[in-house]
Amino acid sequence: MFNKILNKSSILIICFVFISITSCIKGKIHKCDELASHQNDSLSPCKGVEFNNIDIERAEKACKEAVSLYPENMRYNYQYGRVLLKKKDCEKSSDYMNMAIRGKYPEALNTLGRKYECGGECISQQSNHFALEWYHRAAYLGSSSAMYNIGNMYYKGKGVKQDCKTALEWYHKAAKKDNTLAMNEIGNMYNNGRCVVQDYEIALKWYNKAARNGNDKAMNNIGFMYYKGRGVKQEYKMAIEWYHKAAKQGNVRAMYNISNMYEDGAGVQKDDIASKKWYKRAKQSDYSSLFSD
Repeated sequence: MFNKILNKSSILIICFVFISITSCIKGKIHKCDELASHQNDSLSPCKGVEFNNIDIERAEKACKEAVSLYPENMRYNYQYGRVLLKKKDCEKSSDYMNMAIRGKYPEALNTLGRKYECGGECISQQSNHFALEWYHRAAYLGSSSAMYNIGNMYYKGKGVKQDCKTALEWYHKAAKKDNTLAMNEIGNMYNNGRCVVQDYEIALKWYNKAARNGNDKAMNNIGFMYYKGRGVKQEYKMAIEWYHKAAKQGNVRAMYNISNMYEDGAGVQKDDIASKKWYKRAKQSDYSSLFSD
């Protein structure tokens, strides 16, 4: 009887401690985390936001306050630098990014790698060699984004000899750390039979795993699988349902797909007005030419 009471008491104590710790973690979340953290940053207490979806005005105000209150916090320095990079305030962004890089904040190193890979106005030169160097440094510190980016470099043969098997290995490393972009890319490889035997069911498994974790690209891909009947029974209503989920998160391809389905009357009643509305929305939201970290 005493043991039962002790066990119950222990459970209550453990629950209380867990709740307290959880509340403590939540209490440390600053608005800067909510508005500017990287979507795959394992050190962030928040889900994060994609670079192209950063609300510059709100995020800049929040992160400026955060670095003022906690100047030694590398996460806030990185996030403020990220916002300023989106704002294209290159000099000021570099100041805060460099602070985070010196503090070995993984996502800051990864972002520098992206800047070298993509080139542009906020970097002195484009260099795949330097990009890979910084990606490897970030990956060593645990950045799943950097692992995913290394996979991309091997897959495309940028700065290294093209090697899709090594690319797949890096995607799996990133996926093990819950990187949804990597999960989606593994799904793409099985969907298209690249470096692996084509298998629609395995592709769907990876797409679903990424979608459950909020990846809009995977949601759009699931919609496409239903549209084509790949690994599932062809079902236009399910296709447009998944397209809507992806579009709700700003996925441009999903918006174009919805437009096409209204134009063709596939899974929905043919509606030229709705088709044009979705096409216009997609055009206005097209971020394909923008930098993304």
